[in-house]
Amino acid sequence: MGGKSYSRDVENLDSDFRTLMKLEPHGPDVHVGLSPKYPWGRVYGGQVVAQGLRAAHETVDESFRVHSLHAYFIRGGDSDEPIRYEVDRIRNGRSFMTRRVVARQSAGPILNLSASSLDSVANLSSRTRPNPPRTSTSHSSRGLFGREQQHHNRRLLLRYFWNAI
Repeated sequence: MGGKSYSRDVENLDSDFRTLMKLEPHGPDVHVGLSPKYPWGRVYGGQVVAQGLRAAHETVDESFRVHSLHAYFIRGGDSDEPIRYEVDRIRNGRSFMTRRVVARQSAGPILNLSASSLDSVANLSSRTRPNPPRTSTSHSSRGLFGREQQHHNRRLLLRYFWNAI
């Protein structure tokens, strides 16, 4: 994965975000990206996360949009070397798709990323939900007060949300 054999001009990447976010496909689930040279000699972490997210997004249907992202930096990346993004298709569901991406260089993995995407066409939040239950203010002669009332209300709300999913 030597940087000299890679076809893009790394020196001009820092001025063009679109160019920076372009990844070269190396198979259906592998992409390679570059980093501009920074004075500190390492890659910028936000750029590695953005490119990793881009690699993950390339493997999901167009109607899916990312709704959750977790990234863990393992070691610093070298800005003189391309970054290889390996995508693992963890789950392909009707409403959700989950991807794991490992960003690698010759020293080993530099980032682990997990992204979950939600189908924006069949978005769960667009489903109609029933009206929440009303809590009764009149109870038997024993009544429900204080903590008992809070517990009762909490159970009603949990039942409502559980049935709405």
